[in-house]
Amino acid sequence: MTNNQQQLITAAQIQSTLLGGFVGDALGVPVEFLSRAEVQANPVTGMRDFGTYNQPTGTWSDDTTMSLCLMANLTEQGDLTDLMMRFVDWARHGAYTPFGTCFDIGLGTTEAIQRFESGIAPEACGGRGKMDNGNGAIMRLAPLVFDLLAIAEPQVRFAKIAAYTKLTHGHPRAIVGSIIYLEILREILLGHDFPTSLQIAQATVTAELSKVYLGELSVYERIFNADFATQPESTIKSSGYVVDTLEAAVWCLSTTSDYSSSVLKAANLGSDTDTIALVTGTLAGAAYGLNAIPLKWRTTLQNPELLNRILESFCTYCLKE
Repeated sequence: MTNNQQQLITAAQIQSTLLGGFVGDALGVPVEFLSRAEVQANPVTGMRDFGTYNQPTGTWSDDTTMSLCLMANLTEQGDLTDLMMRFVDWARHGAYTPFGTCFDIGLGTTEAIQRFESGIAPEACGGRGKMDNGNGAIMRLAPLVFDLLAIAEPQVRFAKIAAYTKLTHGHPRAIVGSIIYLEILREILLGHDFPTSLQIAQATVTAELSKVYLGELSVYERIFNADFATQPESTIKSSGYVVDTLEAAVWCLSTTSDYSSSVLKAANLGSDTDTIALVTGTLAGAAYGLNAIPLKWRTTLQNPELLNRILESFCTYCLKE
């Protein structure tokens, strides 16, 4: 990380962005896979226990675990093989988890890890078919944005995002989703409000990706429409499909004005609630700051020793001269 990059951010911004996502993840875990009607019959209003995985209050999922793997990887300046080995350690031995057990892992990620264990190169491990467009990449990529802040050339940023996405998701649609997500997040961290960040991200990805990924860009065009925030909830899907996840997160941010409202809205959409609330919470944490994340929610997160140790080391890495 360069001196210029260090000057762009503060420790509070790093913490609010990442903890914002981790809190969203934990809010969504107990109601994951429930239908929207089932969740809204007993809506999420704060941290709760048991539920889908029968876990204690504040338990976070594979979304946060894989983010922690990436944070540790970046902090120690490891390569992509190192990161995949951390994913293996999680999947096989419960590393980077709240209680030492892997209780939640997506099919696409499972298959990617199996390919890596069979000797496939890291960047070739992600599935490349149209059915391999889950949200298992965007859910773990937020820490990477801090390595992108000082990179002025979009194509350099995009190549790096693509490389990290391909570890588990190799289809162009998943890659474009990762790029859009991190470009929006980057613009927020550079000081723009959320609507402006959307506009800048749209302009950048359209200019830089239209020749190669025009068809995939069109799949995401709804989130950039001026009237997207006015769309009724019934038109917002909350599945594990990467397009649905990114749309839901952007809609939750666009229709609320504070951190708590945005992540609760995400958790109450039903279906893939942990990931949608994590992506929403990451963007909202960056937009509204650390003090906007309720202290009660932050201090409820399980295994705080692990979270704090990795987060503190990552902050030191990001802010070093």
